[in-house]
Amino acid sequence: MRHNLRTAIEIKFGTQLACAHSTGIHPIKLNRLCRGWIEPTPVERERLTAALDADPAWLFSTHTRIPKEAQESAEQLRVPA
Repeated sequence: MRHNLRTAIEIKFGTQLACAHSTGIHPIKLNRLCRGWIEPTPVERERLTAALDADPAWLFSTHTRIPKEAQESAEQLRVPA
């Protein structure tokens, strides 16, 4: 499962279908990419990376990693006990 890709799509587009329409990738293929069942072509990687404005290594990783900037933002939002 490519959790990073799936999460980035949900944040930017709301649904995989909206992302598919925006990037020109067939919705079923996009779903299979998110599930990690298939690998993206170089063109698909480029389209998704540009549309989601994300680092391709992070975006297509099968391991969930929170970018450092997001970790710092989350720490600033914590309410002291």
